[in-house]
Amino acid sequence: MVSTLYDSDGDGVIDCESNLSNILCAVPNNQGQAQVSVSELVTGKLTGKGKNLTFTLTTLFAAGDSVIFQAKVVDTSTGLPIPNATVDITIIGPETVTLISGLSDSAGIAEATWRTSAPNKRGQGGTTPGDYTATVSNVTVSGYNWDGVTAWNAFTIQ
Repeated sequence: MVSTLYDSDGDGVIDCESNLSNILCAVPNNQGQAQVSVSELVTGKLTGKGKNLTFTLTTLFAAGDSVIFQAKVVDTSTGLPIPNATVDITIIGPETVTLISGLSDSAGIAEATWRTSAPNKRGQGGTTPGDYTATVSNVTVSGYNWDGVTAWNAFTIQ
């Protein structure tokens, strides 16, 4: 049995309708033409001890902390998470750093860590305190093109 795909309400979106039961319909994206974006970029750090570490959202860090960036990678047309994507993150502030995430997981979360440096005992050196902005500068995943929309997040190192 065949189900016909058509624009039933004239809104330009193909609807999947059928009088038949147990019919599944899909409108696939053409390979290489689908777009991917980062719907959210957050900063945080691990809190807790031992095996009880949890990711905690924050935008305030001390020099010497590890700043964790999590980018949620999604299919632009469906909003569904995309696994196996990498995200390039550019950090600009008193210092400039570029990071490349690990592969995104099944929830579309790609993660990168910036290990900042604490000053020495005399208070010299270390990562420069100040206001920073992390910006997505590229997303790479097989079968998709990045939509070029930059997600960003501001944070502070004290």
